[in-house]
Amino acid sequence: MSRYQKFTTQTGKMPEVVINAWQAIWQIPPSDFGGNRKYIADFEVYNKRASDPNDTMVDIFIGIE
Repeated sequence: MSRYQKFTTQTGKMPEVVINAWQAIWQIPPSDFGGNRKYIADFEVYNKRASDPNDTMVDIFIGIE
């Protein structure tokens, strides 16, 4: 079974909200993830909150051990 840490972007324009979120995630120390990064399966979830490219919100899941 895999564990993930969930991050939700701020609302804004695509692709900036996703780029900004990943840049912020890469700056987080491993100790703040709730586990060591697994680097096997990170993924983004685009649902109805991402239907407007000018007002988008996306969930990002980071695999952790």
